[in-house]
Amino acid sequence: MRWPRRLATAAWLVRSHWRAAIAVVVCLVVPLASWLVGGRGSFAYTMYSSTVTYRLEIAWLDDDGSRHPVDPNEVAGEVSSPAAPFLAGAGDLRTVAQIDALRAHLADVARAACKGRHGRVIEIALHERSLPLTSPGFSSEPEAIRTDRVTCPPAESPK
Repeated sequence: MRWPRRLATAAWLVRSHWRAAIAVVVCLVVPLASWLVGGRGSFAYTMYSSTVTYRLEIAWLDDDGSRHPVDPNEVAGEVSSPAAPFLAGAGDLRTVAQIDALRAHLADVARAACKGRHGRVIEIALHERSLPLTSPGFSSEPEAIRTDRVTCPPAESPK
């Protein structure tokens, strides 16, 4: 059966309007909403819009409460989360485009640091400062520190 020319044109117009509406939602509404609701533009194109300088401090606490530093390079091999690429060299200042994955997985990194440590508690601190592209090397924003503390499971004793 052949469609009359008018009905075929009307059907094509309806389909094209739906496609245009979906394109507007995906390309404009979703990115704008991610800026307004989340404040970070996670669904917007933000490549090279800013950089973040960060360093990571990891320490295990013994039973007396003394802190013993852990090199993030040692923990990098134990981490299988998306935060793994951010650990190599994180004991010193590093500059990257974004560290959302590391922020979201701080507790996972701390749990990975439990392996092979004698302490029962791991503390982790992420020190970060955003650097706008207009003034590299200088930021008027204060340093943000995110911390997490994880209690390690007891070590299995040999039987």
